[in-house]
Amino acid sequence: MRTIHLTYFVHGTTADNEKEISSGWKDVGLSKLGKEQSIKLIDQIKNKKFDVVFCSDLKRAVESAEITFNGEVQIIKDKRLRECNYGKFNGCKSEIVEPMQEKCIFERFQDGESYEDVKTRIKEFIDFLKENYEGKSVAIIAHKAPQLALDVLLKGKTWKQAFLEDWRKKGKWQPGWNYEIEEGIDEKDLKKLVQEIVKKSKDLKDKHTSEKDAKVNYACIFCQSNEQFKEIIGLAKKLGKIIEETPKGPLFHIKSLETTSGKLQLLKIRKPDVKRPELGDADFTVSNYPEFKKKYLSKKGFKIIIREKFEMIELIDPEFNALAYFSNPPLDEQFGFS
Repeated sequence: MRTIHLTYFVHGTTADNEKEISSGWKDVGLSKLGKEQSIKLIDQIKNKKFDVVFCSDLKRAVESAEITFNGEVQIIKDKRLRECNYGKFNGCKSEIVEPMQEKCIFERFQDGESYEDVKTRIKEFIDFLKENYEGKSVAIIAHKAPQLALDVLLKGKTWKQAFLEDWRKKGKWQPGWNYEIEEGIDEKDLKKLVQEIVKKSKDLKDKHTSEKDAKVNYACIFCQSNEQFKEIIGLAKKLGKIIEETPKGPLFHIKSLETTSGKLQLLKIRKPDVKRPELGDADFTVSNYPEFKKKYLSKKGFKIIIREKFEMIELIDPEFNALAYFSNPPLDEQFGFS
């Protein structure tokens, strides 16, 4: 599949924006300033060409699209591009709503949505583009939440990173943000993904422990859709063979893959799970597990998990888009590959 090029524009200023009100699904139009901004945008993007424009079906996005693109390119309204539904807080003061946003990533606003709900509909929109706009240049005019969801889905950010790096915090508006959608990965891409997961897990490990030289013994890819799960399973079978089927996905013994933490032979492909939005995890062999356990288990981010034949220490930090584990005995040793 050829790359789909996205340019994301935020709608112009509204009367609610000027009154520091978070509209959510409250349907407000552009203010005088917002209309002027949309007219100015015409000249700012005059050298960009688009095959189609999609916009949220809320007035402020529709008006922005029609002012900037009317007569130039087809404009399609799509409800999936709406702002997050703040429920009973739609149209409330921003000083009330904004502090709640990062607390509502997984938990919904009362009578409304969570940001994971927004991510789900943006994922559906991306899949729609893959099926219908291969190789096209697509403009999107929408709101804050859909843009943050794109950062998570297409840029590999955690929700915490997406909120922290949001341009709105520093007022760094620009005439469009670029994203790319690529479908169809090959064996080389799969290897790069695994290596990236191991690196992110290593960075997490190195931040919180002194086990800088701990070798990786296992890695897991967290699939975010059934389509991705099926695709990666097919590719993983080319790298090795399934040695164990688990309720959460198969474990593969793959041909030795070089990573930043040594050679990897065990790879698990995990089924989609809304509680696991990260890229994946890696398991590391520490020099002295009893001492490691004694030193770190009481520290923030560490947790013990007991299994029938082994135990492992889990390390999570919301600033990282991967998890780290420390199993005893190490997983490769359990399967005879150490």
